[in-house]
Amino acid sequence: MYQIVCKNKLFLIGKPKEILKYLKLKKEECETIKEFIDLYFCREK
Repeated sequence: MYQIVCKNKLFLIGKPKEILKYLKLKKEECETIKEFIDLYFCREK
């Protein structure tokens, strides 16, 4: 599971494709996208 915070709400997402889809849809609402993406790619490597 990976997490992303949007508007002070925590979302847990399981699949990488779901994460990327969610980020694209909620891009304007997310405050920690860059940090989350960096963390996500670090975990995947």
